[in-house]
Amino acid sequence: MSNFPVSIKFIVVGHCAMILCCIFYLAWWNIAFRPVAADGVSSGKAGLLLVLTILCGAVGVIGNIYGIQAITTAGNISPKIIGGFGVVSYVILLIITKWLFSRPVTSELLLIVAWTTLEVAVILSIYNLNFPLLPIVIIGVATILAMIAYLLYYSVDEWTAFYLGMIPLVIYIISMVFLMHIIIDNFITN
Repeated sequence: MSNFPVSIKFIVVGHCAMILCCIFYLAWWNIAFRPVAADGVSSGKAGLLLVLTILCGAVGVIGNIYGIQAITTAGNISPKIIGGFGVVSYVILLIITKWLFSRPVTSELLLIVAWTTLEVAVILSIYNLNFPLLPIVIIGVATILAMIAYLLYYSVDEWTAFYLGMIPLVIYIISMVFLMHIIIDNFITN
């Protein structure tokens, strides 16, 4: 990896941090949302896991943004356009999920859109605005499955909801591992 451009190094580090973020989020979810009475110690553990989740998420986002900016200095993609697309997508999905599906709005919708927007920005910047089929399919399938889990969450029993809340995180971990492999393989073969 020492021969890789700094942009790819930032993106790989960013993805590793985001994977850790998802792992800590899963551990936090397991303590904070398990449908059984929590012991007195778990609130301290939950707080620590939430702090680790936020820190790893911030490092992940910053790493990916630095990677994207290092690539986009050549002018091949506008982060403002991708960000604008994310904002518009969030507003549309918020309206659809709230009024069409009567789903209460929670932060998970923002996280789903933010993850999807960031991944699309990474892929489009790396592939110079081309749409490589496999990474786009991975991102699309992950987003659709996360949205299904999001929509079903309040319409099922508490144990099913508990597990549904974990599905997007597991999917994101798997997706980011595959995406990092594709990104690294792209630079090894080129």
